[in-house]
Amino acid sequence: TQRTLFDAADRVVAEQRIGADGSTIVTARHTYDLAGRRTSTRDARDRLTRFREEHLPDGRRRALTTRADEQTIIE
Repeated sequence: TQRTLFDAADRVVAEQRIGADGSTIVTARHTYDLAGRRTSTRDARDRLTRFREEHLPDGRRRALTTRADEQTIIE
């Protein structure tokens, strides 16, 4: 069984798996900035993925995702 936990702003803050014996494993935890944008996720192995936005000089924005292996994906 899966369970999703939400904060007061209705954002997903944790995802859990419930075993047949009632044990609980946290499969993901999420954090957000004051604007409500997700800033990080930690998986069940405690690997951190970070999310951020950059504002470019021409007014555009780009999203950057830095994975646990420190590889950054630019979108």
